[in-house]
Amino acid sequence: MLKAINIMWDVDNKEDLKDLPTEIEIPAGIVDEEDISDYISDKTGFCHCGFELDCEVENPLIKIPHP
Repeated sequence: MLKAINIMWDVDNKEDLKDLPTEIEIPAGIVDEEDISDYISDKTGFCHCGFELDCEVENPLIKIPHP
């Protein structure tokens, strides 16, 4: 299972940050970094500047910056 953590939201209004999650569980089957990025934005309606992935398998923490 993957979880996006430490999501860096791209917001114009800092007030929006209080309503946005810092972590989002990624459904099974979504493993491609671009698909994960799209899932985060589609689920929340907000763009982001990157996130880290926490997974319960081999590599416990993977940092993925978003261009």
